Amino acid sequence: TLFIVLSAFLSAQSYHGKAGKAIKGATVNVGAMALDTITDYSNFSGIKTPNKNWKAPDFKTNPDRIIYQEAPSPQRANKPASREVSPAPTRDFLSLEDNQRSIPPDVMGAAGPNHLMTTLNTEVRIQDKEGNVLMTTALGNFWRPLPGTTGTFDPKILYDPYNDRWIMTTPSGSNVNESKLYIGVSTSSDPMGDWNFYWVDTDASNIAWFDYPSIGFNKKWITVSGNMFGGDYYRTVFVFDKMAAYNGDEDINYTRFATYEGFTLVPSITYDNQAEDQYLIATGDGDQNGYGYIKKFKLSGELNNPVFEYQGDIGIPEPWSGWGGDYGNFLPQLGSSQLINSVDARMETVIYRNNKLWAVHHVFLPAGDPQRCAVQWWELDTDGIILEHGRIEDQSNTFSFAFPSIAVNANEDVMIGHNVFSSTQYAGAGYSFKAYYDDPNSMRTYYQYKEGEAPYYKTYGGDRNRWGDYSAACVDPENDIDFWTIQEFAMMPQGGDTWGTWWAMVKPSFSPVADFTSDETIIPTGESVNFTDLTIGVPSEWQWEFEGGVPAVSSEQNPQNIVYLNEGTFTVTLTASNVLGTDVVTKQQFITVSSSILPEISFSADVEKVCVNQPVHFTDSSLYSPIQWEWQFDPSTVTFING
Repeated sequence: TLFIVLSAFLSAQSYHGKAGKAIKGATVNVGAMALDTITDYSNFSGIKTPNKNWKAPDFKTNPDRIIYQEAPSPQRANKPASREVSPAPTRDFLSLEDNQRSIPPDVMGAAGPNHLMTTLNTEVRIQDKEGNVLMTTALGNFWRPLPGTTGTFDPKILYDPYNDRWIMTTPSGSNVNESKLYIGVSTSSDPMGDWNFYWVDTDASNIAWFDYPSIGFNKKWITVSGNMFGGDYYRTVFVFDKMAAYNGDEDINYTRFATYEGFTLVPSITYDNQAEDQYLIATGDGDQNGYGYIKKFKLSGELNNPVFEYQGDIGIPEPWSGWGGDYGNFLPQLGSSQLINSVDARMETVIYRNNKLWAVHHVFLPAGDPQRCAVQWWELDTDGIILEHGRIEDQSNTFSFAFPSIAVNANEDVMIGHNVFSSTQYAGAGYSFKAYYDDPNSMRTYYQYKEGEAPYYKTYGGDRNRWGDYSAACVDPENDIDFWTIQEFAMMPQGGDTWGTWWAMVKPSFSPVADFTSDETIIPTGESVNFTDLTIGVPSEWQWEFEGGVPAVSSEQNPQNIVYLNEGTFTVTLTASNVLGTDVVTKQQFITVSSSILPEISFSADVEKVCVNQPVHFTDSSLYSPIQWEWQFDPSTVTFING
């Protein structure tokens, strides 16, 4: 049973924004950086300077500001965890390794149609989706045309599938006099192409400096929030004109808001190109009168005159602690008594999709006396009503899960990437999955796709064994179905204890949608055809029927060498199945077989202007399955090599 404190009786708290302009620093070809090898990293991406406010305060909830509370439920409290394991990755591979220049790495990445881009405190790397490295450069070198790039940290990156652009942000200067915020947007879906770079002074009065950006977008805005430290302590939200940045305008408008409400306000990544508004979520007090709360904010209004509102708090009767004590060193590991730092319970990722919000962070349990770390996820409607929520946890306190990131695909499957910690293993990389048809409030058992390899302890003389501070999970924009995540893991030491980062791709199963293609559709009699399955939904069984073909049926996924002996036009049928369902596709008169068809001759050469005695390779590309070839060359004084 649920009860609601109606937000209709509350008036949202609005904030006055200050208009400004981000300065265009340059248009840069990122692919050219692959040719600009940096061997001396001394001027770029030095050891991150941690802020001194290592414990966020508890932001108490005003009872008059509660917009929704969930009533206690014994059934929910006693609900057993799912025994079904999350699906294994389709592929996984190394991204960037520790170059012994930063703790933590601040793990972040995104997937485009053809590329993966990893952005860490140390370096930026672009790979293809097979893991081949295309470009690597220092983080500071990536932003080199902008002022102050020797002090970069905390990079974040997203891919906008509606405009086919990469969006990246990075602060620079962890002091009040030099604090800047960089914004970069690609000019196409190719991250190796041109980017437009902009920057802003985060506080013109030089009272506070900007830390820990969170980034999101909708059809109008790129929104970047951060925590301000120094002579004042508050949160700031920059709202940039997205299309102006995409167009490469010399200066782009932004509106800057400031609030003392909440900590780490995370703007939504908006998978709806019609949605006018954008939402932000932050953690509130995790343990107040038996409840834990999160805070909800909203951006609305005109492009260059946005309205920023604090709407209120949302609570569940399952409290948590906001940190683990001991300067945050809390997470266990095998082979060392040194605990790994868990930071705090700040919000990490917010997704808007289908008029719903998904959010994720990690929390410390039980409240008041933490013994373990758990990933906590939320699904809300846009009024703040809780639709689902849950935790990835081990109530035996053997395993802890931390530094999560969440992604939601077109079917509303959910994947949460996270780290796995235990005194029985080294720090590893994993994820947890929830299919759209799984039980409400549930998440499947985690899958650890990259095991840790060694203990990890590295403080550079400080008091925190830093890890994280975050990770990334995203949907593949190529089909809006598959997932990618990049996580940190403990590597074998290389000149000191070492972290590494590792990508994983996951293809969710759903009821199949059958489709196929073939290498030929018009052939001479007696020739063969090869068929390729294009079904989506991860089928496990295939049944083919080939009218006029030999063999006439097949249960292979991709049947090869189906021979057609007689003239005619023939139908092909594919039935694809998995445990969730079956789909059939029939393509009428798909294959045409003729006894009078002649090849359509075509060929090419690898070079057309050659020197004497230089070999030339010719390739036949004739249509309709030729079975015999006779080449003639003029002049005929040529020598054949290998036939």
